[in-house]
Amino acid sequence: MALTYRLKSTLLVAGMVISAGTAAESQNVIVQDVKLNSATIFLRGAELFNSATLTLPAGVSEIVLSNVANNINPASLSVILNNDDVTIQSVNLRSEAKEPVYPADINALKAQIDTAEQAVAQLNMFIQINDEQLGLLRDQDFFGSSGALSTEQSMQKLAFIREQMTKIYGEQLSYQKQISDKTEEITRLKALFTEKTARFEGRQPQIVVSVDAKKSVTAELDIAYITADAAWAPAYDVRTAGLDKPVTLTYKADVIQNTGINWDQVKLTLSSADPVQTIAPPQLFPWYLAQVQDYETRNMMADMVAAPAPMVMEREKSAKNKKVSRGIADFVSTDSNGISLSYTIAQPYSLASSQESRSLTIKQTELTGKYRYITRPKLDEHVYLQADVDNAPALNLLSAKANIYFADRYIGTSFIDAATLTDKLAIPFGMNKDIQVTRTVNAKLKKQPGILGSAVEQSEGYIINLKSVYSEPVTVHVFDQLPVSQDSKILVKDMEFGDGKLDKKTGEIEWEVALKPQQEVELPLNYTLKYPKDTQIYGL
Repeated sequence: MALTYRLKSTLLVAGMVISAGTAAESQNVIVQDVKLNSATIFLRGAELFNSATLTLPAGVSEIVLSNVANNINPASLSVILNNDDVTIQSVNLRSEAKEPVYPADINALKAQIDTAEQAVAQLNMFIQINDEQLGLLRDQDFFGSSGALSTEQSMQKLAFIREQMTKIYGEQLSYQKQISDKTEEITRLKALFTEKTARFEGRQPQIVVSVDAKKSVTAELDIAYITADAAWAPAYDVRTAGLDKPVTLTYKADVIQNTGINWDQVKLTLSSADPVQTIAPPQLFPWYLAQVQDYETRNMMADMVAAPAPMVMEREKSAKNKKVSRGIADFVSTDSNGISLSYTIAQPYSLASSQESRSLTIKQTELTGKYRYITRPKLDEHVYLQADVDNAPALNLLSAKANIYFADRYIGTSFIDAATLTDKLAIPFGMNKDIQVTRTVNAKLKKQPGILGSAVEQSEGYIINLKSVYSEPVTVHVFDQLPVSQDSKILVKDMEFGDGKLDKKTGEIEWEVALKPQQEVELPLNYTLKYPKDTQIYGL
């Protein structure tokens, strides 16, 4: 029994030739489509895994494999042949002009053009027939000798000719007008046809494998490669039915594949890996110091090297271009290997080659946490509802936009930044207008800067007012701040903030205010600054 071995095309890179022309002639040419079995879709690009069953004659054969994707990365091409009696001699990547396959709307447009052109041809035929009739009417011999006709007969002859020629010329004018209209219609339809068919024109890639078989055999061929014409982007839906209900997080993926081939019942894996990025860590180079150049030269050099960062295309697609697929969440498994995150969809899935994205529901999970009302009146005099979710790292989130829904009502869009995610995930659920908040200057305590000896003292005072119009008790977390001095000569003193909790490092104050129905509460925020006179304070 022959042992199975695998020979990858990466061992043949030195001999690989990428060509748009025709491969060299071989003894036997076998043309065969490969079957796409599975695909791993990355944030940029996708790796496609294909197979083919070959019946090979003895000797050298050239295998032309079709039904492969556009924009294949040649370095990623891998060909494995599982048969000891067959040797791979070379692997080439080439392309040839493909017969375009148009969708129904373009075929209907082509039928319109054909119908209009047939109508023009028929009208031209009618004009030609009429021209023949006019020629007969002008031919005196066609009516016989006029000398034998009486005056009355001659008049009848002239009347007949006049009647027929008038009718024919009228028809000619009508035909010419119809031809003009049809010609304009054909021109318009052809321009539209050219516009719509442009993306269907092109070349079809092929993988050409040259093999040498010791005898006639049947062999299994596995082909894998990476194409740039597929991608996915994470997205989330966050929903809750009310404050007494859990938060449901739906993991979604906006998937696009425009590889030029349709994916039929393919096993999909969505990976957060990026094959475009480098896989090796960066290197440190010597860090040289030198004397600073003069101002004019330094600024000239800065102008030379300053350049805007390259733009990054958003992966988001408009809602009207998305096709939503549901019901596959039960077939998804998640794997995190410490380098990337992947979702494997066990149920085979079909994706047509298209420039439109399709939204897949990956999975749903219920989140544990608590709701709370938050306000920061220094920045915004509104109260917001927020859910604080525990153990956020275990959710395996990627940075993406999240659609927020409360009580089956769309609230808006938030952004989950996985790079800055802590143990808690804060999910905003929008503004609550039944709790009113204002922050006003306390004129009684506010004092303009006054000089006391060598120092200046400046007092500030504010009143934060909360009012609830709820019929039930509600708790609001109010955040404000005191200035933080980073200079021993600048003092913040006489601080007053009631029952608030002060974070001395950041200066942030938090009040937890329990409001009874229809209750109104005032919170004080007062402090005094003391700093040397003739000193300009940054931050005031």
